[in-house]
Amino acid sequence: MTVFKHVFTVPANTPSNNLHQEKVQIEGEMLTEIRVRIPPGHAGLAYMRIRYGSEQWWPKPEGKWLSGDDEIIIIQDNWQLPEYKTNLTLEGYNLDTTYAHSFHILITVKSLEDAKPLDILRDFVKILKKLLGV
Repeated sequence: MTVFKHVFTVPANTPSNNLHQEKVQIEGEMLTEIRVRIPPGHAGLAYMRIRYGSEQWWPKPEGKWLSGDDEIIIIQDNWQLPEYKTNLTLEGYNLDTTYAHSFHILITVKSLEDAKPLDILRDFVKILKKLLGV
């Protein structure tokens, strides 16, 4: 398991029609989790999203943005990386005309071997829910 850390800082007064972008390269086989910490003080004025190529990877659907104040957002997913070294693009804008705002990002990548038990467990839970009618 490897955890990639990145602080994505969006400068003050960055409009949505001129996004701030940063590239992040991750290495491995399976992205299993992303944690984004939004520190206090954002007041919902800064926004971010993650793209892989031209596709908006997170948040879904296309056109949606992550924003908040004093929060930790956790996304659990098993996304097999298309390349061993995969480039993600962080994009953001900031309506605050005075302060830059940062998003603290942790990306967990595992080997396929380590991630497979999670797939099996997730499939088992889905089957169990169907059997129980939940």
